[in-house]
Amino acid sequence: MYPILFEYGQIAINTLWVFIIAGFLVSSLSLTKFALTLRLKLNFLRIYFFKILLSGLIISRIVFIFENPGYYFSDFGFNKLFELISIWDKGLSFWGAIAGIIIAFYWYAKRMRENMIKWGDVLTVSVLLGMIFGYIGAFFDGTNYGSPTELPWGISFENIEIPYTIPIHPVQIYGALFLIALTTTLAILMLKNKVKQGNIMFIGIISYSGFRFLEEFWRGNEALEIFGTRFAHIASGLIFIISLIFFLNRYNLFDPIIKKLKK
Repeated sequence: MYPILFEYGQIAINTLWVFIIAGFLVSSLSLTKFALTLRLKLNFLRIYFFKILLSGLIISRIVFIFENPGYYFSDFGFNKLFELISIWDKGLSFWGAIAGIIIAFYWYAKRMRENMIKWGDVLTVSVLLGMIFGYIGAFFDGTNYGSPTELPWGISFENIEIPYTIPIHPVQIYGALFLIALTTTLAILMLKNKVKQGNIMFIGIISYSGFRFLEEFWRGNEALEIFGTRFAHIASGLIFIISLIFFLNRYNLFDPIIKKLKK
């Protein structure tokens, strides 16, 4: 585990942030490449890309603060007010970032009368590709760690923030490997035009939310709980169900069920 990639005096470069920046760059370049290949208007991307990114960053921070009210509002003062905007403390919510990006993207795409389905496919593959670097960065940083396991590939971390001294699930590696396989498959299907427009987006969301739901069973880190259930479990489960319903509805697969219910 290498939480600090480079350190010189009081200057320290965090490994997680390096991978996050790398993921952002790869995601941005792939988004542009896919858009050019599929003949989408890059003018839309040029005008609104950073606005969409900023929306994701802001919502991500707001959701994280909501998840940790005890830390930010226990003794509210000037220092705490400054900490609210100190995003370099790694206080960002994954689900908040995704929600912010999707909302902003939908808003601007509709405003510019863009092909939202086609852009949705491109955005989904690009975001999933960038997330690979986030998982790898989390592994080196020792965050989002797993629960104890007796499996042969369990890993022991030397980190005082991890309460386990025995091997734990390397959930970050699970996620990275899954996303590599998923993004490779989706990119091939999208570029070869093998599936209906929009299906790449739905398959990507359904596949990852399903995996994320399962991943929570292997997680060992502390997380916000609602009625004794981890928030990520609830969020990924709801996204999986809603996306699956919309996907099946595209092919009118609910019509036979609805007809039977009406009878």
